Amino acid sequence: MRVTNKMLSNSFLNDMRTNLEHMKTLQEQLTSGKQIRKPSDDPFKVARTMQLHTEIDANKQYNENISDTINWLDTTDTAIGQLGDVVHRVRELLISAGNAGYSKNERRAIKDEINEKIGEFSQIMNTSFDGKYLFGGSRATTKPVDVKGGVEYKGALKVNINISDLNETLKSKDVEIKLNDGSASSQTITLTKDTTGKKFKDISALASEINKQLNEDNKPFKGKLKAVPIISESSITFVYDEAKVDASTDPTEINVKADNISGLDGKVINKATVNDSGNAELVYYKKGGAQLETVEDSDTDDGKQYNMLNQKLKTEISQGVIMDYNVTAPEILKFKNSENKELDLKEIFEAITNHLDGKDSKGTELDDDAIGKLVKEDLQNITDAMDNILKVRSEVGAKQNRMESAKQVNVDRNFNMTEILSKTEDIDITEKTMEFATMQTVYIASLQTSAKVLQPSLMDYLR
Repeated sequence: MRVTNKMLSNSFLNDMRTNLEHMKTLQEQLTSGKQIRKPSDDPFKVARTMQLHTEIDANKQYNENISDTINWLDTTDTAIGQLGDVVHRVRELLISAGNAGYSKNERRAIKDEINEKIGEFSQIMNTSFDGKYLFGGSRATTKPVDVKGGVEYKGALKVNINISDLNETLKSKDVEIKLNDGSASSQTITLTKDTTGKKFKDISALASEINKQLNEDNKPFKGKLKAVPIISESSITFVYDEAKVDASTDPTEINVKADNISGLDGKVINKATVNDSGNAELVYYKKGGAQLETVEDSDTDDGKQYNMLNQKLKTEISQGVIMDYNVTAPEILKFKNSENKELDLKEIFEAITNHLDGKDSKGTELDDDAIGKLVKEDLQNITDAMDNILKVRSEVGAKQNRMESAKQVNVDRNFNMTEILSKTEDIDITEKTMEFATMQTVYIASLQTSAKVLQPSLMDYLR
């Protein structure tokens, strides 16, 4: 076969074009750091890369779910620990209440502290995290537990007082709160001037000062009238502590006139009937304020609310692996003891406060054995409640351990998939640099070779 000059030129151009294409590919890989830039480069690797990117993104979301769950469980563990401390304190007070040498006044003091502990228990049960109530079930945006006024007093007179306004007023002058019961009995509570503006840190401190003055010697309301702080409402409720008024007779009435208190200055608050002082009552939260245990029909609106309170929050921690992670209020408040007897912490608290008053568990009539029940039935029940709280806390701890393990597995898996992705789509920079240098040498060599082989031109023939 005769080799012509044209054939040499065409062969050179084809080889030159091939060399340039290879250099272009290597240059693109070096500038992008990726082996492929478009599906046509390598369809299999492109599909594999897209799948890996999808799995890595999903795994990152699983990691966020696990981290959020760990934070939730940490907060839950702290809250349950605080609930255990409250119940433990109630148990200590019950043991003290069984002391035969304790007087009625000492047991009343124990009851007051237990009432405050019930309010604290409710506050902890309503702990929220990230805009959701920890113990609110799947209805996590509504508080699961409520205490009626912290301490519920039937028909008692309540006065709302803004502590900040009161302290501000006290910087310049005294404040007087005048009390009378519609008869000859009257008393003025004097809050003395304090230029610091920090005389009372909260409503409880104010109530303590009022009670201190009420119980001074030779005062008309000593041992009868009591100021009870309602922390959640920033109010003071005036109740009769000992003088229980029979509802069938004319009720005792009390007026409050507050001078120099913002919104109440110089006004006589409407008379309020004080019939009886009640007990702190812990209730399950439900629309309308009724108790959830009265709900029977799950198809009603209230029944659905109760079902949501029992339901668990769930999260996906891996593909197809879904885990519940919250503790619901009924798990804390309703439980079975070692004898498989169903108990309700609300009823236990109610029985304790009623027994401290010398009444039966429901508070409907007097019970001669009320004190004995405090150190028998009530003490055993509150001990069972502590055991239940410890059991729930151990379950939370087990979930925490599982989440920690799941997080480590997630991190390891994400690392492995990232490594596989890198091997699939990333270049070996050293290898590609050497390939580019080699290709550049080949390209220059081809130019030099062609320059020598294709030197003759038309001008050479004309000569």
